[in-house]
Amino acid sequence: MDEDDEMPKLSGSALAALQDFYAEKDTQEKRFAAMKAAITKNDKLSMDMFSEDWNASQFWVPLQGLVGYRSVI
Repeated sequence: MDEDDEMPKLSGSALAALQDFYAEKDTQEKRFAAMKAAITKNDKLSMDMFSEDWNASQFWVPLQGLVGYRSVI
């Protein structure tokens, strides 16, 4: 087998990150399935079904806002 024919391998940390990603994806799919079931049964939805990870969120500010903020400081 040539060097180019070898199967690519992930590092341990990359594999762990991929496993975390798939675990989170599975969790989200289960939550959405539960919400779909609730809608189908005409159950009331609550805001508890929706969450936001503020540590993972990114906020984008237009350049004009940054220039204005800089002038205040």
